[in-house]
Amino acid sequence: MSKRCGGISRRWLDLKSRAYWRLEPLLLRAPSVLGKRLSRPQSIYLKLTLGCNARCLHCDVWKHPSSVGEELSTREWKDLIRSLRRWPGPRHMALTGGEALVRRDALELLRFAVEQGFLVEFLSNGYSLTDEVAEEIIRIDPDVVAVSLDAMDPTLHDHLRGREGFFDRAAGAIRSLVHHHRRLGATSKIVVKTVIMDQNLDEMIRIVDWVEELGIARVIFQPILQNYEQKLRLDWYQVPELNDLWIKDTQKAADVIDQLVARADSGAPITNSRQSLELMKAYFFDPASWSRNMNFHIGGYADRYCPCGMGAVDISPNGDVQVCPVSAPIGNMRHESLGRMWRRRPACWKTPCSYWQSETKS
Repeated sequence: MSKRCGGISRRWLDLKSRAYWRLEPLLLRAPSVLGKRLSRPQSIYLKLTLGCNARCLHCDVWKHPSSVGEELSTREWKDLIRSLRRWPGPRHMALTGGEALVRRDALELLRFAVEQGFLVEFLSNGYSLTDEVAEEIIRIDPDVVAVSLDAMDPTLHDHLRGREGFFDRAAGAIRSLVHHHRRLGATSKIVVKTVIMDQNLDEMIRIVDWVEELGIARVIFQPILQNYEQKLRLDWYQVPELNDLWIKDTQKAADVIDQLVARADSGAPITNSRQSLELMKAYFFDPASWSRNMNFHIGGYADRYCPCGMGAVDISPNGDVQVCPVSAPIGNMRHESLGRMWRRRPACWKTPCSYWQSETKS
């Protein structure tokens, strides 16, 4: 039997979300008024804080911890989550940062979101995820617990995360989550998140082997993107000062992805679909054509209908709401409801994307 979240079946919420994504291409092509009226955010990302205890080479968030102003208080976050329970209702919600565990109330907010019926994903770099914290998270039993791990070589992982001892803490956190999951009979999915970049190509299969040996956990791979909190540039992968982690040997990256596809086909605990892995390969060979899709997390869309603004929202630590990473906030949760903001948002999927236009001209 599937777990019930706030009186609602986890499986039912998942099926409902899948049905919506299948209808999304029709909504994109519908008249603007109809598309706005019928669409609902399916995924809600709560950035609890921009504070972080890592100094990752692939992220600039930690360089600007106060860039959004005053963070929402515990009470404000709970009021916000409660309002989201009313509209759009229970669905996928991610609690992230920065590093979510930098906030002392992170687990309190996690428990509250689960109790409100959301399919919650909790993301962490693992540094502060001690055995006691791991046990509490598993007792809360969110839908997904994700911990970042970019290499099995401790020195390399510490280098990529910008701090000594990071590998030991992250790997220990994952082991603790698996241990308590098995001991308590939890239903949470434990996910190891790995960013594929130039420096760690030789680590991908080693990570799969390690996760497979652990049991219970699965691994999901993500391609290297332009650093978070940088102003998007079309040529970022050609500018070492922006990010020196871009793939230099594309054929080697393609060979690694082919190995991951083969391992997934043989039953290895890899969450990525074959399609998503093949798309990464296309992106590494032709970033000019696919960087928009990867940066905007919109899969294989290749026409002018961009699904940004149709299915997901990001809520910043200060309550600002965005539907697209390059657009201005559509409002702030401190001042009005998400439903009101959502109904008046611009139908950006009906007009040429300034980012995409400039990219195709370059």
